[in-house]
Amino acid sequence: MNSSAAIAVLFMLAGQVQLPAPQKSASLSGPMHATPSEDPSELMLLDVMYQHLRLDSAAPAFQNPDGHRFLPLRQLAIALGFRLRVYPARKFATGFLTAPSDKFEFDGVEGFYRRKGVITKFDHHLCYERDGELFVESSLLERAAGLHFTWRLTRLEIDVESDIPLVVKQQWIERHQLIIGEKPRLKTSEMGVIKIPYKAWSAPAVNVQAYSTADTTNNADQRTSQLALDGVGDILFMTGHYRLTTDAAKRPTALLSVGRQDIHSNLGGPLHASQFAVGDLSLPPVSLLAKSRVGLGATISNFPIAGTDSSGGDQIEGKATPGSIVELYRGDLILSEVLTNNDGVYAFSNIPLESGPNDLKIVIVGPEGEIRQEERTLYGDASGPAKNKSRYRATVGKVGKTLLGSNSLQGTAEFDREELIGEYQYGISPISWLSATYSATRGTDGSSQFAGLGFHSWGGGMLWHLQSMAAMGGGIAYSVGASKKIGGAMVSLERTRAGKGFDPTVLPEIGVDANAVTRLRVDGVTGHRDRQVSYGIGIDKLDGSNAATLVRGRISGKISSIFVSDTTTTRLTGGPFDGAGLLQFRKQIGHSVGRLEVGYGMGINRALQTGLASLDHKISTDYTFRYGMDYDATRAQTFGPVGTLYRSFGPVSVGLNAGSGENGGLKFSLLLSTGIGSDDSLRHLALAPPGSSDMGSIGVRVFLDKNLSGKYDSGDELLPNIGLLVSEHPTAARTNAKGAAVLDHLQPNHEVMIAVNDETFDNPNWVAEQLGVIAVPRPGRKVSYDFGVLETAEVEGHPDPIKDMSLYPGLTAELVDAKGKVIDTSIVDLTGTYVFSRVHPGVYMIRLTALQGVKVGERPIKITPGELVKSFDIQLVPTKTP
Repeated sequence: MNSSAAIAVLFMLAGQVQLPAPQKSASLSGPMHATPSEDPSELMLLDVMYQHLRLDSAAPAFQNPDGHRFLPLRQLAIALGFRLRVYPARKFATGFLTAPSDKFEFDGVEGFYRRKGVITKFDHHLCYERDGELFVESSLLERAAGLHFTWRLTRLEIDVESDIPLVVKQQWIERHQLIIGEKPRLKTSEMGVIKIPYKAWSAPAVNVQAYSTADTTNNADQRTSQLALDGVGDILFMTGHYRLTTDAAKRPTALLSVGRQDIHSNLGGPLHASQFAVGDLSLPPVSLLAKSRVGLGATISNFPIAGTDSSGGDQIEGKATPGSIVELYRGDLILSEVLTNNDGVYAFSNIPLESGPNDLKIVIVGPEGEIRQEERTLYGDASGPAKNKSRYRATVGKVGKTLLGSNSLQGTAEFDREELIGEYQYGISPISWLSATYSATRGTDGSSQFAGLGFHSWGGGMLWHLQSMAAMGGGIAYSVGASKKIGGAMVSLERTRAGKGFDPTVLPEIGVDANAVTRLRVDGVTGHRDRQVSYGIGIDKLDGSNAATLVRGRISGKISSIFVSDTTTTRLTGGPFDGAGLLQFRKQIGHSVGRLEVGYGMGINRALQTGLASLDHKISTDYTFRYGMDYDATRAQTFGPVGTLYRSFGPVSVGLNAGSGENGGLKFSLLLSTGIGSDDSLRHLALAPPGSSDMGSIGVRVFLDKNLSGKYDSGDELLPNIGLLVSEHPTAARTNAKGAAVLDHLQPNHEVMIAVNDETFDNPNWVAEQLGVIAVPRPGRKVSYDFGVLETAEVEGHPDPIKDMSLYPGLTAELVDAKGKVIDTSIVDLTGTYVFSRVHPGVYMIRLTALQGVKVGERPIKITPGELVKSFDIQLVPTKTP
């Protein structure tokens, strides 16, 4: 949820939440107030504005029943550029406001403030400490700081004016540009790099799903159980992927693959590979030759790693139940997996697309075990190599085999087939590239060799391609097509044909019982972001022994406040009309969600095939209950009740389902899902949310480096409640009481920048020892990193003697480090004062320069952490007046 939405929600809730307010003295209008724990007050979250610049979002303000408003002194001072050090527990603040000469001291215990040497008394009840912040009554703060507030409560804003123009320094402007997305990118060359070394073995992070059913019907199997374990960890100095599954007959299948990935393509020395893997693999699809398939083999390539390169910048967003696992597939190949956030939002970005239309499936596995599927179509553009660059991929495998001898494809033409496939692409222009393919196969159906050439180009808003494949024993297959964007829709027309020597079951573009297909596709999205409607229609004309025309249609989106989705498939042949579809409705009803699903048929099929009407009701934070009725025309008892009770125990999810069995009676099922993570030694096992094994995580520890060693050691202080930044954006993660936090669910194989969020520092003089670090998370691995924080110092002084500042126009103080580098500059103001804030501890020289950089004085200084150096005067060397 963005900040403005959060402010609006909290403001609406403010009238319902009664919060304590400070005690009020008899000097205020109205009756004496009670103690802070008894006095109700209203919370207001405001944007702080100054000269049309939003300086702060969601600054908390409290208003008591008598209308007195209280503002957070430290947060407001940071926003306005005041250099104040605030001690909330002592109700004390000191520093300066608009300039070093604008000295300010505030004492809420004794009830006085001092500004520019003038002391003013006030009622000490007009300020109080709350949640680690010092709140000051707004009219008192106006008088003390020379400010004027204009309250716009209908817009949740407070506009600040000042008797003296505020010096809102560049660093504050940059901070606010970050809020509106205009912050200049950090210089990655100045950042450290977190290297994640491969180990001979590391304890894998594991996803666990256990499923069990029981049927009360005597004629049915009484109990069935299934188990799935997915794990990722290091093995033999590579990343190992483990999978153990059991079927309904409790027969186990074990899969294992190992490999490496490098987004910088530095694998294999001169090969400059980006990825390689051996073991049980999902072998990559090949145009006009093979679709995705499972086999025992090896592959190496310098193709971009899935999800890290997409020239179109395509993104898919959606909503589902919070805590759902959302998977993105192209065919049977999974492209990415994410978890919905607390608002139920998920997003896939940098989707790897092939040339032309890409039919993608979104599979949503809800926390209570429900599975929902949606379809999207994205069009790939010139996703080939850049001009004069090349890509290659070599794959060898045995389809239908696994490392432990499984033969799930036994009895099919694909079983035990050996494959050797090489692919090569070369960019001939910024928008065009050539492709070449060679394949040799040997299996139960004999041996074959294939060679292919292709040309692809994207220009003038149109993508077109020509791909051919020749069988060495005779026969040719080809595919030619074009895609063009028209308005908000993409229109695609493609013709694919296979000659003798090609098995239609192998050619993925055509399918079974056909030797050619002509395909027309129209896909698009219309409407605003919150009311988008996705649609598509496809017509496939199949030629062959069983000629037919397939018509597919889909539409999904919100109509009013109801989400509607409909998918249909119709087969037109010389015989009877045949079609089927699924219509879904979903609507939020208070704290519940109502669902209606209808599976229907057309022509020779039964009109009503399946049906479901249910209501999801959240009983409490951890409990969700679903109840309703379903219909299945294939069951003996077509109508039956359904119910699900879902319970969340933090990272553990348990769902209990009840429904009708195949032959009447009741069928119960139990679903358990969780994740397991540990350190590399298996000494610290811990539960983790499902899906964690597929993502990366980084453990962060933040400490106050008191001895300036650059690392955490004896005497340093661990810092709680420190926020973190990921790729320059604030996160919800904050350090715990031991100064530690975990950034999990980081997209693997993507560079991320991690830094501490200095806006969450309790002490305004604290600074991070380094700008940040760059990491490339790996799935299933957690690494740790320590961020040091320094307590800086402040130095102020005067050129001495001061007789006539006009003799030194442009007089500037420079802070110079031991290497002679100018760290900071301060222009001497009209009162003859210079100041350096947030100075790192160390040895420096403070140098005074006049116009044209003429040195007129200098003095060495040694600065210690947290030191406040006053009256550090520097003897001036007389110089000629200009």
